Amino acid sequence: MSAEAEIFRNDDSSYLGWISANQNGWVLNVPRAGSGTVVQHQSKCGMIGGARSSNWTGGHYYKVAGGSLEALALWHEANWSGTVRQCRHCLRVDKGTVSTRSRPATLVQPQSQSPSTQVVQLSSVQAPWQLWSMGHPVKVLDSIEPQLASWDHREHLNQQRLIAYLRVVRESFAPLLASGGKWALSMTVDLKRDERLYRGNDVENYITPLVADLGWRHFVYAEIIKRIGGGSRISIGPAALRLPAVPTWNGWSRRVVGRLAALEGKRSIREGLREAVHAPLPPGPVAAHLAWRLSASRNWVGLWKPTGDAMGPVLGEPRFPKKEFHPSDDRITKLMLHRIADDALESNVVDVGLWWTRI
Repeated sequence: MSAEAEIFRNDDSSYLGWISANQNGWVLNVPRAGSGTVVQHQSKCGMIGGARSSNWTGGHYYKVAGGSLEALALWHEANWSGTVRQCRHCLRVDKGTVSTRSRPATLVQPQSQSPSTQVVQLSSVQAPWQLWSMGHPVKVLDSIEPQLASWDHREHLNQQRLIAYLRVVRESFAPLLASGGKWALSMTVDLKRDERLYRGNDVENYITPLVADLGWRHFVYAEIIKRIGGGSRISIGPAALRLPAVPTWNGWSRRVVGRLAALEGKRSIREGLREAVHAPLPPGPVAAHLAWRLSASRNWVGLWKPTGDAMGPVLGEPRFPKKEFHPSDDRITKLMLHRIADDALESNVVDVGLWWTRI
């Protein structure tokens, strides 16, 4: 039984063979759109295998399978930041079984197998930062309406719009990305009405499904701006090193050893920022750079949301004062994301850098 998670896309034969040989394993049903709710099953669950369907790994979903929950947890942390729901058939509520309620970014297992609390450590970043920028665009899509990530059912209109939108972008950009190299993506979202600028419409929820669908390995830099008027557009081009190397803004960086996306990881960043920041930025729009130095094999998209969720000391947390990870991130109108690959780092080590300013 493999210690690593195995991914099955458009390969029902291999997938059905795997669950037949691994009846004590686990399976995640993952939306192909790059956003939405992941459903956790036992591999023997009749809802995710058998003769009642001939399209288990195609269509709107693919499967991620593992012999242990630890293997799936590692995949999930690196590749997904949305909600996990437990199957209501094979993990139904009963004495001695686990809850079926949705839990954000959490895989559950029987209590007898509960893992110990994860230990997350912070230390100083050991290398200087060199961030990226966007080179000359080689492909621009105008007259397109960007779609937010959707956690609705696959037949919901929001999901259908997202899937259709991602298909259009993929067909336009995929041939260029296939040539290799380090790419940058730039996205501008015209929200059209003033009242939409600071109420929801978080920029991270626009750019995450796009980069996830196009393939995170292609990109070392992604930027997104939301505004009123001027139209929306998406462009790609070669990435270029930023000059100066980092912005002359307020900033904070630390090395995180452990699971950044876990509660302890987010809490460590939030408390580190709280020690460094005397008060949140004054009301109004914010621009931010977020950077991660990590192993080249690690999916950086899965780190965007937990890092942003920890920025309450910078952005303020007035809406949910009794909750830890609900910052006023809808006030970010310009977000720049950087991936710095370093194979000298272990898979559980990531350097996190943040820079911010009121604009």
